Amino acid sequence: MRIEAEVEHDPIWVGEIDLSQTPDSLSVYDRSQDETFVHPSRYKIARILVRFRSEPIGIRLADVDPEGSINVEKLAKDAENHFFERIDRIAAGFKPANGSAKSDSLMSSELAALAETNLPGISVVIGTMRRPDESVTCVRAVLDQQYGGPLEVIVVDNGIMNDKTQAAIERNFGQDARVKYVAEIPPGLSRARNVGLAKATYPITAFLSDDIRVDPLWALGIARGFQRSASIKAVNGFCIPRFLDNANQIESERAMGWATSQGFDPLIYDFVDPDRPLHPYAGCFSNGSNMAFDTEFFLTAGGFAEDLGPGTIARGGEDLEAPVRVLARGGQVAYEPMAFGWVYDQYDGRSFTRQAYSYGIGLTAYLMHHLMDSQHRSELVKRAPKGIKKLGEPFTASDVALPVCDARIARRAKVAQMLGRAVGPVAYLRSRRAVMSSLPVPENGHTPNSK
Repeated sequence: MRIEAEVEHDPIWVGEIDLSQTPDSLSVYDRSQDETFVHPSRYKIARILVRFRSEPIGIRLADVDPEGSINVEKLAKDAENHFFERIDRIAAGFKPANGSAKSDSLMSSELAALAETNLPGISVVIGTMRRPDESVTCVRAVLDQQYGGPLEVIVVDNGIMNDKTQAAIERNFGQDARVKYVAEIPPGLSRARNVGLAKATYPITAFLSDDIRVDPLWALGIARGFQRSASIKAVNGFCIPRFLDNANQIESERAMGWATSQGFDPLIYDFVDPDRPLHPYAGCFSNGSNMAFDTEFFLTAGGFAEDLGPGTIARGGEDLEAPVRVLARGGQVAYEPMAFGWVYDQYDGRSFTRQAYSYGIGLTAYLMHHLMDSQHRSELVKRAPKGIKKLGEPFTASDVALPVCDARIARRAKVAQMLGRAVGPVAYLRSRRAVMSSLPVPENGHTPNSK
């Protein structure tokens, strides 16, 4: 089903539907607790996350009529025809574990069975920077998980200039022992995450951006990812934008495709992939806004590289580097679609272009980071011919299920991304020097990896 926007800048409503519990109606007026940023009558297209027995299985577009309603019957039929293989696979294995799966919260048999096991504890580190409201909402989504194992949340306030975030956390969660607030004055997201990692008490440590609202079954998805193999030491989820209300938000998703670039089937990555010659350095299988690690393994590996990431001159790349280091040390990395969250970013033209530029810097800074490391240098040199050609092409996600919105915005973003890639190696060298001149030793005694 292909639907074209009638005019440029038409907003796209975002929602979800579970085919095992299809509602009688679906309206763009139903935002639950979310604020609607444009008048509902302006929506002509809806982007729907489709689920079955709670499992996310794909994304479809649907028409929105002038009254703001979506033809649920038509949407469900389209989704069933498009995703019939995934639906059949889930349905064939569906058996409520000991009758515990309630009709109003159906789960696949695999999820239901997992929910009844002795689930591991998860420490959730949320790095934030002067965003108290976002931090509170992110923490609340974690605490509202349908998860039978223990959880803790560590909010690391990075580059603080006032006590607003601390006050907001204490006001909302001061009586909840599961929530901890940590102030980390020097800027740098990797540094903040390493501080949180050092304070984690559970065997799994997950990292979230403060603009992510995780799904109620997110933690169960993280646990399932780790249980797929004893060798898995990191799990990546996916993120889907909650709002596509302006052209910049739409083109951001088209450019990056966080919700669709890896598909909706679980994946397990090793260090070598014969079918992907640039793997694992291509940087397309991780998402720093939503990732988790085996705590002990990641501590031993040194945590996040502090010469990469937001808050440094390198601006990014830390989320690409960390999984590669896990793979290089013999671990596996899993991609788990059930571990997803909604992204609440609100891009305008300037911020989207700036973000594209930062992503470009982060990519080549991350590659420069590995060129400075003797363990990876020879591998990168072997891949150089194909890698250089790839670097000359802007990243384009496939099958993002979105109409073209504004070609001018897309061109600006691609130019910014390519300029960033050109700047990245020099930015990394400057960042490396800055970090090495004042490298801290964290409380756990492990020096953060900055090779």
